[in-house]
Amino acid sequence: MSEIKVATKATKVTTTVVSSSTVSTTKVVVDLTGTDVQKWTDQLAQAREAIKAFEAMENEAKEALQTLMGDADFGAVEGINVVQTMNGKSTGIDRTILKDAFPDAYVATYWEKPTRWFKVLSK
Repeated sequence: MSEIKVATKATKVTTTVVSSSTVSTTKVVVDLTGTDVQKWTDQLAQAREAIKAFEAMENEAKEALQTLMGDADFGAVEGINVVQTMNGKSTGIDRTILKDAFPDAYVATYWEKPTRWFKVLSK
């Protein structure tokens, strides 16, 4: 792993929007001048592009295997099974219908998981 130069200066920025209601948000902005931010944002962009390329390659292989296999469960080469199709199903709940029809159940089963991701704003 590479050594990372850490930024040392941060500023709080508060934005107030006045409309029918007043909304105030505070964000912390860190000065990344003198750090390797360009290196890491470039690496992040390259990784995302590589993931897209591998996903396209994966989809192409899946489509080709689907064409070769048709409705078969197994594909064999010289009597040896080399590929198998697997069937399953995805399940889910329509949250909008649940919320409208059974609001108490919706509230009782609702959960959130905090997440954080990076968006490169400019180069």
